Amino acid sequence: MDNQPDPGSSSPVDDSPADSPPEPNTNLQPDVTPPPILPVQNMPDNAPPTPPPADDQPDFTPPSPPLPPMDDQPDVSSPPPPPADDQSMPPANNQIPSQPGVSYGTLQNNSSKKKSFGQYIADYYKKYVSFTGRARRKEYWYPVLFICLVGVVIGFISTIFKAGVLGQIIYDVFIVLNILPIISVTVRRLHDIDKSGWWIFIDFIPIIGAIWLFIYLVIKGTTGENKYGPDSITD
Repeated sequence: MDNQPDPGSSSPVDDSPADSPPEPNTNLQPDVTPPPILPVQNMPDNAPPTPPPADDQPDFTPPSPPLPPMDDQPDVSSPPPPPADDQSMPPANNQIPSQPGVSYGTLQNNSSKKKSFGQYIADYYKKYVSFTGRARRKEYWYPVLFICLVGVVIGFISTIFKAGVLGQIIYDVFIVLNILPIISVTVRRLHDIDKSGWWIFIDFIPIIGAIWLFIYLVIKGTTGENKYGPDSITD
């Protein structure tokens, strides 16, 4: 009882907690300093990955095709100019060619498309009573051949149907209708050889006259323009 403290005494009291752990000794802790943090570049979230160096990329260059030999290459050189005496091309700027003995109308007619047999017959009847101008050999002999063929056809049909009298009448009418056009084309044929149309009356001379006129009708006409007109289509 004597050892109990007096509650009214002012003895110092220890205020530290009874269960507090002892303070660690900092001198005994290892050096745990964190490594320095490197700066991070501000890159977007969807940025593509950085390509590898150029030396590591594969070569995707396609191989070039081999060139063909020089002999197989097409010739792209310009064509050679036509010869100076080539008259197939029309004159430039409507100029009349300076070719002796041949007019510009002759070259135009010669370069035109050739007529058919029917076209010659149509022209024969179009110039029914035309005694002016010229007519080439085909313009005369094709109508003569046409008249002969019509006569043969009429005679053949008359024989089949036993209508000889009727067939003869039809043929005579056909011949009468062709008297004027055959005379006019004969005159134009004489003009083509630079002869007057009055030479047609030489046919009235027996035997010699017919042979003479036949020779005139078969010879080639004069080249170029004559006093009866320009040259027509060449035979």
